[in-house]
Amino acid sequence: MEWGLRPKVVHWLYVTIVHPTISFASLVWWPGCQTASTTNKLSKVQRLACLAITGAFRTTPTGGMETLVGLPLLDLVIQGEARSVAHRLWSLGNLSYLHPQ
Repeated sequence: MEWGLRPKVVHWLYVTIVHPTISFASLVWWPGCQTASTTNKLSKVQRLACLAITGAFRTTPTGGMETLVGLPLLDLVIQGEARSVAHRLWSLGNLSYLHPQ
C-alpha cells in the first residue's frame, strides 16, 4: 500500500500554488532575488518539491531532478514574471510607479 499524494498531484500543487505564491509581487523584490543567499533559498524550496514529486533519494542532484520533472529554475521564473509585469505596466503607461520623481 502506498501513502501520500501521487507525484502528478504534488507537481500540480507546486506549479499552481507554490510558484504563484513565491512569485507574487516579484516586480518589487526581484532585484533582491539576484543575491546568492536568495537564490540558494529558492533552490532549496524547488529541491524539496522535486524530491516530493520524484520520490528520489536525498543525494540525487537537484539539477537532474529539475530536468526530469521539467521545472525551470525558480529564480528564472521570478525574473520572467517581473519582466512580464514591467512590460505590462510600461505598455499601459503606468511605469512611473517604479521610478517616482
